[in-house]
Parts: sequence; structure tokens; C-alpha cells
Amino acid sequence: MAALQPGPFQVIVVETAPTVLTVRVTGDLEHDTSEDLVDTVSRQLTRPGATGAPRQELRLDFAQLTWLDSMGLAALLVIRRRTGAARVTPHLDNRPGFLGRMLDVTNTYDHLTEAAAWPREEEMSEADADRDPADRDRWARPCRGVCGPGHGGSRPVRPSAHRGESMAFFVISKRDPLRLLSATDLAIEHEHLEEENRHLQRALTSHAVIDQAIGAVVVLGRVAPEEAWRVLRDVSQRTNTKLRILAEHILAFAQGGTLPPGEQEELGRSLDRYRMCCGTRPFDGPAL
Repeated sequence: MAALQPGPFQVIVVETAPTVLTVRVTGDLEHDTSEDLVDTVSRQLTRPGATGAPRQELRLDFAQLTWLDSMGLAALLVIRRRTGAARVTPHLDNRPGFLGRMLDVTNTYDHLTEAAAWPREEEMSEADADRDPADRDRWARPCRGVCGPGHGGSRPVRPSAHRGESMAFFVISKRDPLRLLSATDLAIEHEHLEEENRHLQRALTSHAVIDQAIGAVVVLGRVAPEEAWRVLRDVSQRTNTKLRILAEHILAFAQGGTLPPGEQEELGRSLDRYRMCCGTRPFDGPAL
């Protein structure tokens, strides 16, 4: 079968039965077009059918849909919320392969096509239970665990104004293309990346300080850089001082400061030890 060619986005409303609202979607359902679909469906849900009977079913026909991104999926989730509030059963007809795969990956098909139902009384708060039933039915429905990760309850939720309502947001993970990342996932990933960046910055700073300290030991003790590194490592282990802290002390000492007594004595012994191993004179640099 030939692939559908991208065309202009269109939303066509068709009256197929007195209580059935059919909406044909043509073109790409994406960031720039998803709001048009939500607005059109929302307006039609508030209008009675040709005979004046209330709507009972919404059939979204995707036979001419050419693409759908995360904002298009978010639009379908918003429409599902509107149909739940209006007690209209939604259907997704003539789904192309890419739409079916996205619904499978996100596990949203059952939710998007679930018939609206009244929330049970035990699922409502005391304030919600006091509402007039006719008014309550316009907004209350069970969320049935689709509100987000870790939310397993069936708490009533309220849709906000049509034009100002925020849509759900998803992006595709580069490391795992079959996984869609929600805004919560992105926030957690952002925190992890920031923490990793802080660790890398600290590591780079520590390496720079240690490299400078190795150079100072080379000059003060007249040893090769390899021995200077071993001296720092030995003094760090024998004095139970972190290598970065010891390196900072060595740099201060090289600039005329003083070393803590334990580090000063161990530095002298370590330099003498490595110089003797190499057959050179004991350390006779600045007094230790």
C-alpha cells in the first residue's frame, strides 16, 4: 500500500447518526495543529445532534492521518477528558500503523476508548459529594490510574478552560526510542544531568590542583614526575588526607605557606625514600 503523502491539516465534522459525532482528521496532527482538533471536538460535544438528542458517541476517523507527534497524542488525551465529562464514548477508527504503534508503546489505547462513567461515591471528597449531581457530572470522572507514574487511585479530576488548558507533554528518548518521556521524566533526567555535571566539574578542578601539586613536588624534591605522583599518593594514605586537600596544602607550602605537622614530616620521609631508591641525594629542599 502506498504511503500517505503529507497534506494540509483538516478537521471535518460529519453527522453520521443523530447521536454519533464523526470527525475526520486529515494531514499531520502535531504541535501546530493539535489545538484545532481539540477546539473543534470540544465545540461539537456541547451541541446536540441533528434531532436534538445528546451526543453518545464520538468517532475520530484517522484514515487520512499522515503523522502524529507527542502533542498530537496529548490532544487525544485532552479529548478523552472532554468526552468523559460529556459522558460520550470515544472511538479511534481507521488507525494507521504509526498511530497504533504509539498507542501500544504508551499503553493509552484502552484509556482513550474507554466509555465515560460516574465516579463512585467513595472516590469523592466530602466537598465534592455535596455538589449538585447535575453539576458534578459535568466535570467529575475517575482518573483510573492514568494521571501519572505512581498514581494508582481513581480521584475525580477537573478539566480547566478549553483554550487555556495545558496538554500532556511527551518526548522520545534518544537512548531508548521506544520509550516516551513525560515532563516528570524530563525533570528527573535534568536533575541527574545537573548532578553529573557538578561531579565532572569537581573532578576537573581536583585534577588541575593535583597536577599543579605534582609539579611543585618535582621542583621542591628534584624527583621525576612519576615519583612525585607516588610521593603525593603515599603521603595522602599515610596521613589519611584526601589527595585533593593534600595537593592544596602542597601548593600553599610551595608559595611560602606551612604544611600541617604530620603532612610535613611524611612528605620529607617520602621524598627521601624515593630519592634513595633512585640513587640520588636525600631531599635538601625547603626545611621540612
